[in-house]
Amino acid sequence: MNVSLFGLGQVGCVTAACLARDGHRIIGVDRNLRRVEMINAGKSPALEPFLDALIAQGRQRGLLEATDDPEYALHESEISLLCVGSPAKENGQIDTFQIEQACLDLSPALRTLQRYHTIVIRSTVVPGTTENLLIPLLEGATGRSASRDFAVCVNPEFLREGTAVADFDSPPYTIVGQNRETDGLPVRRLFAALPAPLFQVSLRMAEMIKYANNAFHALKVAFANEMGMLSQAMGLDGQELMDLLCADTKLNLSNYYLRPGAPFGGACLSKDLEAVLFHGRQLGLQPPLLGAILPSNEQHQERVLDQIRKAARRNITFLGLTAKKGSGDLRGSAFVTMIRELLESGYIVRAFDEDIPWDSVRTPDPAIFPDGLGPLIRDVLSPSLQESVRLAEVIIRPKPLSSAREQEFLALLRPEQTVIELAHQRGREGPQS
Repeated sequence: MNVSLFGLGQVGCVTAACLARDGHRIIGVDRNLRRVEMINAGKSPALEPFLDALIAQGRQRGLLEATDDPEYALHESEISLLCVGSPAKENGQIDTFQIEQACLDLSPALRTLQRYHTIVIRSTVVPGTTENLLIPLLEGATGRSASRDFAVCVNPEFLREGTAVADFDSPPYTIVGQNRETDGLPVRRLFAALPAPLFQVSLRMAEMIKYANNAFHALKVAFANEMGMLSQAMGLDGQELMDLLCADTKLNLSNYYLRPGAPFGGACLSKDLEAVLFHGRQLGLQPPLLGAILPSNEQHQERVLDQIRKAARRNITFLGLTAKKGSGDLRGSAFVTMIRELLESGYIVRAFDEDIPWDSVRTPDPAIFPDGLGPLIRDVLSPSLQESVRLAEVIIRPKPLSSAREQEFLALLRPEQTVIELAHQRGREGPQS
């Protein structure tokens, strides 16, 4: 393919060099003449292993060149990749000046171009930037309409400094953000040779996934450092601890616990987290990340209650009292806490949970219903899904129903009822308690 690429920093240089190596004709565009001259001399403006050799190879094969003329680059290409920087301002907001400027630089050529062209945002921008800022900017500057006269897609990169070439060749996946499937076709063609799964998503989702990835990476680093700090204070080897943690690929290094939905509860998570924090305080340590977990969970619980309050209806039904399917253990249940608060506020609350045997409610076992929960559960729990749904104005779903019960629930549901969905459908695992 014939590709113009705007921005010859680290991401742009790696992308240009690797695409040229793979047989595409690449025209790099940059306002910095030093970068342009270095590329045309077969040298890399960015310090990155293997990049000098790839750029020299691209120049020798006649597949890579650089220019400061955006009109020439656009007219010679069918797709444009925008790889300019999006640094942070002092307040944390991203600075979109460079990407706005790149859009304005290519607009005069796009205005006169007689064929359809695809513009790909590869820079990191927050969700909504492409739809609310860049597409209107391009339409206003060209007098043309996105999706009719040109396409705009989002294709985030996942390149790390020092391993960027290897990361380009073996990405975790290729993400194509698009308004229409046909918009993303040139992007899919461009990266078709990469040995990675490809996901077609909305523009906003493609923008967001980069932030989710990096936030998760930062979270992992902070978690490992706090566990290492605690281990050291206890006379343990933090590296050995994390080796053991990472050896668990069933729960620790997996998609378990990584589904948004219900707040966690149960007999173990809160208790053990509180114990670690207490022991840390005795050692003079206050790990801020670990210390923020319980307040975060409580805040999420409050968000669910806010959704119930905003529905402005009084008859509430919980279809499940534990977040974990298959368990009737109510110890530490966030939903029992919610029910108590709602009852105290004058709501009428009912519950149905197919995992709690009705006989155990009539003669409550303290091991299952601790802290005097028996009378409360007996007051709100119903043995009938039909009655629980029929009398409800607002329905909260903390966990999936069995297949047969799910069909029954859908048949009972009425259009005027509000459903707050915390369960994970499509066979996915929900939060575990």
